[in-house]
Amino acid sequence: MDITALYQIFLGCTGVTTDSRNCPKGSLFIALKGDNFNGNAFAAKALEAGSAYAIVDEADYVPAGDTHYILVDNSLRTLQQLANYHRRRLGTRIIGITGTNGKTTTKELISAVFVVDIVAAALVRIQGIQQVNSRPDFVYNAFHGFLSSHQALSD
Repeated sequence: MDITALYQIFLGCTGVTTDSRNCPKGSLFIALKGDNFNGNAFAAKALEAGSAYAIVDEADYVPAGDTHYILVDNSLRTLQQLANYHRRRLGTRIIGITGTNGKTTTKELISAVFVVDIVAAALVRIQGIQQVNSRPDFVYNAFHGFLSSHQALSD
């Protein structure tokens, strides 16, 4: 099955799971293998528990004519391809942080910048502020003003 057809199945599911003990109704189960387990052996259990489809990579686990099983060459590779395809469809940007020192600090600084922008954008929508200014003092003052005008939220 090509990735675009698989993506359409994914879009019709409620989520993705690799754990047959946690299969929400309508989810897509992907059978992964490890040193001590073979997820293919749990595909039937995943479908019984509520998964809509099971992606497996061993034909021995696929009952003849059951369309709820999707047989692929490699389940892990299929999961990776599906995730990559989905990310590209969303247009999500990725920031890679590498190096020996400073990764956690850099991650936290980047996160703080995004939070300031998110709060500023939310305040624009909530309070109808016309001009977006993401300086921390502006965000703090606007957010504090919003909370002050809604005392019930802070009580």
